[in-house]
Amino acid sequence: MGAEKLTKKELAFCKAYAKEENGEKAAAAAGYSVRSGRQIAYRLLQKDYIRRKISDIRKPIAQKLEEEFRYTALQSFKNLCKAQDTALAQTQYYPATGETRPKPDLAAFIKAEELKAKLAGLFDEQNNKVQDITIHIKTSADLKAETEPR
Repeated sequence: MGAEKLTKKELAFCKAYAKEENGEKAAAAAGYSVRSGRQIAYRLLQKDYIRRKISDIRKPIAQKLEEEFRYTALQSFKNLCKAQDTALAQTQYYPATGETRPKPDLAAFIKAEELKAKLAGLFDEQNNKVQDITIHIKTSADLKAETEPR
């Protein structure tokens, strides 16, 4: 397509996908075959003009949300960081000994990390492509050495 004019079905797909982010359901809602909805959605989402239209549909929605709720990606990222801190700070009380010991909720920590990566655009679920990132891991000895006076 030269001018990239969307068909009625393509436009319906874009609107449905922008709303729900489920290609198979969006294809069915747009009137494509239910049996081949997954493959159709995959093919449609490979087209730049389809992805642009979905993005264009989402922009005013995101803008309206931000205006109405003043909730931004940065705020969401900060909240996920707080959730991770809370997950790592979890404790468990042992009545037999009367002790409270650390018991971090690693599943919650990992889920928050996954959501942060998605929010940052590091993972493209539709195409299962992972972006390259650099992670710097410091041991407790490294951290201690940084805080000690020289």
